[in-house]
Amino acid sequence: MASIGKIAIDLEANTARFVDGMNRATKSLDKMKQSISIIKLDAIINLGERAFRAAGRIFNLAESLATFGSDLTRMSKTMGMSIQQFQEWLRRSCEKRGLQLPQAKQFSE
Repeated sequence: MASIGKIAIDLEANTARFVDGMNRATKSLDKMKQSISIIKLDAIINLGERAFRAAGRIFNLAESLATFGSDLTRMSKTMGMSIQQFQEWLRRSCEKRGLQLPQAKQFSE
């Protein structure tokens, strides 16, 4: 039969191992939380970067459309036509050469 002293020592040793294991588990969880926080931050930064690039592309598209509109107006005035007349003339000229312009909404003055 085991003595009370031996049981107490065994219990103390087992408790110490349990506490040590729990401390390691807690540290591991803390490291995992930090890793998840870094991953979340990286995802947010990535999303922000993509939004910034999309905004830049939208700005470039708007700028191109504005330039196109200005060029269309300038060319129609040079030819002494309204914008609609110039677009029609351009369409007919392209068709004569076997080219087809994409169908799009016409710009108006």
